Amino acid sequence: MSDALNEPRETLEQWLNWLESLHPEEIDLGLERISQVAERLNLMRLGGDSACKVVTVAGTNGKGSSIAALEAIYTHAGYHVGAYTSPHLLYYNERVRINGQPISDEALVNAFEAVDAVRHGISLTYFEFGTLAALYLFLHPEIATDKGARPLDLVLLEVGLGGRLDAVNILDADIALITSVGIDHQAWLGETREEIGFEKAGIMRRGNRAVIGDPDAPASLIAHAEALDIVPLLQGLHFGAQAKAEGLQWDWRGVNNAGKSMAINSLPQAKLLLDNLASVLQVCQLLALPLKRENLEKGLSIGLEGRQESISLNPVHVFDVAHNAQAVSMLAQYLELNPVAGKTYAILGMLADKKPDDILPLMKPHVDQWLVTELPVSRSFSQEALSQVMLRLQCDVSGVHIAPSEAYQSALSLASEHDRIVIFGSFYTVSAVKQTMLKMRS
Repeated sequence: MSDALNEPRETLEQWLNWLESLHPEEIDLGLERISQVAERLNLMRLGGDSACKVVTVAGTNGKGSSIAALEAIYTHAGYHVGAYTSPHLLYYNERVRINGQPISDEALVNAFEAVDAVRHGISLTYFEFGTLAALYLFLHPEIATDKGARPLDLVLLEVGLGGRLDAVNILDADIALITSVGIDHQAWLGETREEIGFEKAGIMRRGNRAVIGDPDAPASLIAHAEALDIVPLLQGLHFGAQAKAEGLQWDWRGVNNAGKSMAINSLPQAKLLLDNLASVLQVCQLLALPLKRENLEKGLSIGLEGRQESISLNPVHVFDVAHNAQAVSMLAQYLELNPVAGKTYAILGMLADKKPDDILPLMKPHVDQWLVTELPVSRSFSQEALSQVMLRLQCDVSGVHIAPSEAYQSALSLASEHDRIVIFGSFYTVSAVKQTMLKMRS
């Protein structure tokens, strides 16, 4: 047993350090181990036939945006809502929220203690342990909030990886939302969209509803739904969004819970992608939780930190956690539609399982100079390996750095007030640069 496993666990930081050493592998897909502990905690009471509805969201991109919009809509309507997302940008507490508010350190420690007390030697990954703690807090909201012990009306769960074997899939979702299917995490999910789609389809449940937000859904998604006697609602066929000519408003069409066609027109301009918001509205029609139009407008107008997030500094900063071709293509489109007078500098750090050959050509036309960085995790692309790929693709590399903070300092020294700094490639890249920026501005 490592020294880390013998360290005291009193603060949230100590618990998180301990969790990193608990299981021999960072990613270990499968539901057997986590299901045993969940049964001991009685977590299966969430969802299913309970009054609390569960929406599980899978997809290559758009999961966080969809959950953020649903969370905002139903919280604004007065429902008690739990949301579990990952990874976090700045603080672990961001992963577990009730009514839009991150859970306190104390509540998380209490939940970690509850999980540890019943696992009886079962080894859990960092993500599995955290998922159990989140579900425990959703089942016992009195631990997490001082606003009374009212049970939750809705739980929103973001799949960490894939779907079929992901930890959140221990709960039966009343509605499964699959946002998009792209090529990512091939080592665990497969090399093709059909293989990856099958993994994501695993969050569907017989007798429950499914919404597929990918306009070009893989056949494997449809086939899996049919095998479960589910008629999934498909973007482009059953529902969709259309921006008005002036671009300030948009219309939605879809079906209600009885399957009848309906429309919601003249919705306010959105900050998030309309494809994702169209799926969110379709999910809202299927949940038996009444809403007013003002709730929809409030929730659909939100932005999301780290997704095409522009901060008006001199130079302008653009943060985006995009790390696969599908997401990076949207970032490239954003940069094209929002030009600056000067140059664009890009800070890029990636995990080693990603494919820079797929994303760099998409960004190259929109970046004048690149700054390469290693990330503070074992799975990082080394600065040398990543810079070699960039040189081969004839990207203009201005600097190669050991840490994102160092790359950011270098970018600031190069950029003028009319320029732009784009930070992307990984949650870790965005997180590290954001923390450095906040320290410098505090």
